[in-house]
Amino acid sequence: MKNTITTLTVVFGVVLFGISTLAPAATVTLKTLPTGDATYQSNSATGASRYDEGLLTMDTQSPWSYGYDPNGSDYRKSYFEVPISALAGQTVTAATLEVDSLGFGCSWQDGSAYVDWLDLGAAPVTGDVVADGLGTATVVASESFRFFFSYLFHPDDMGTSIPARMESFDVLAQVQADLAAGRAYSTFRLSGSRDTVGSFYTAENGNGPRIIATATPEPATMMSLLALGGIALMRRQKR
Repeated sequence: MKNTITTLTVVFGVVLFGISTLAPAATVTLKTLPTGDATYQSNSATGASRYDEGLLTMDTQSPWSYGYDPNGSDYRKSYFEVPISALAGQTVTAATLEVDSLGFGCSWQDGSAYVDWLDLGAAPVTGDVVADGLGTATVVASESFRFFFSYLFHPDDMGTSIPARMESFDVLAQVQADLAAGRAYSTFRLSGSRDTVGSFYTAENGNGPRIIATATPEPATMMSLLALGGIALMRRQKR
């Protein structure tokens, strides 16, 4: 028994040293599921609304006359939930949201497009945008990332359109906040202002939104697993 304890002490000491000095950081790609993205459309004049899901793209349309009623204002906002539960119990040191865009533009003098991070508080998020009712909920963006802006003669003018390309955003702080709150998903919304139009690929396309994260297992988590392994070994030695 004494030899067993001595051996375990030495092994734990070596492993702990290794964890504290050589714990490798791993990079993972976390992809939105097909149920995790959809566009919500609503009309201010008729009160009509619907979800567009299962499509190859999700888009945004600012509140202008379009679609249901020429006398009303339609708007479309797209929501997507990226699963992050694989990062639980780890120290996340980098997180980048990547979305493949089909391009954005506007037909008037100004417009803008944003990716909003939504802090949903204690609201349950299941990875199914429609079931979670994100479009009907009153959710204020906790943080916005602007990637398109057009305004004539404005010093920040980016032109009246941008081509198809991948957009990327540093979302480390947002992912850390979601993990700290115990959430299994990071939730985002594509929105546009004025007569801005554009779209992103969805998960159904195969190039949907994803988070590229770098994380390291926390020493406490690893030691808990080692402790359980040590107890099992001691019981085996007794038998």
